This record gives sequence, C-alpha cells and structure tokens, in this order.
Amino acid sequence: MCLNIGYVLCGEVPLGRGKTGDNTVGGDEWYPLCGWTGHHDYTGFLPHAHLPKALDPTSGRIVSSNHRLVDYNDYPHWLGLIFKNSSRARAIHEELDRLEGKPHESAVTHCNTLQHTAAHSYSA
Repeated sequence: MCLNIGYVLCGEVPLGRGKTGDNTVGGDEWYPLCGWTGHHDYTGFLPHAHLPKALDPTSGRIVSSNHRLVDYNDYPHWLGLIFKNSSRARAIHEELDRLEGKPHESAVTHCNTLQHTAAHSYSA
C-alpha cells in the first residue's frame, strides 16, 4: 500500500499587490493605500498551479503553523509580509522527533500548552 502526504496553500492570492504590481515583490501591506486611484487594485489571482505545494517530502512530515512557508529567494510570487515566527514550527518538529516510534504518546501532544518561545528565551 502506498500512502502519500501533501500540502497545498488554499485560498486565493491576489495579484497586483506590492510595489511593482506584478506580485513578485511586496511591501505595501504595511501602509493604508489609496483605494480610489486604481493604482493598487488587484489584477487577478495567482493560478492554483503556482500556489506553494509539497508532496511526500523526504522528512516524511509537513508542518504548517502560520509561519512563512516559502523562501522568497526561490519562490517567485509574493504571498505577504506578515507571518508568525517559525518558533512554533520548530517546536512541532522537535516534538515529532521526540515521538518518533512512540505513536501512543501523540495524543498528549495535542494538549501541549508550553510556550516554546518563552521556554527557549528563559532557559538556563
């Protein structure tokens, strides 16, 4: 039996945002924009084929926790500027590493309330 895991960014990513209007660079999200000029209007949406995807990564896992999923040095489309930092994703990876070969403990992970950013900031 062959099992696959995958991820696709869901939703529509507007085109025409950003300083150049071509969705390859951004930056305008920080400021109120003139909506009456048409200069910042969306020009469409990024086609589904260009959305970030993952299928059967070599690590055998996919983690999504509101952090930036792409490296803008490699991914040509602008998805935004404001994301959560990656500390939660790192914590999930650490927990999955810890649980390797212990699936019976995975239910406990769903009840984990540890604030990993604070724990790492104040560790001795």
